[in-house]
Amino acid sequence: MSVPAVANGPIALTDTVTGKYISIPLTALLFDAQGKLDAQTWPPYNNYKTQLDPWLTLLVQAGAIVPGQAEAPKPAMRIEAVAA
Repeated sequence: MSVPAVANGPIALTDTVTGKYISIPLTALLFDAQGKLDAQTWPPYNNYKTQLDPWLTLLVQAGAIVPGQAEAPKPAMRIEAVAA
């Protein structure tokens, strides 16, 4: 069972290599049954994992991201572009 993350807005990260600003939607962040924040549903997660995991841990410890009260909803539909 996963629980949605609650915060004041999307989570921002600046890539330390390229300087690129990255915004992670809250819908991509879930707390697992053990209370650990998981961002693996965010598609570019593996590209930023080493930078993102410590940042998310710090935000959780500071109380900036907290678990919600209900189970995360299942996506109603998935839309993919056929062309870039």
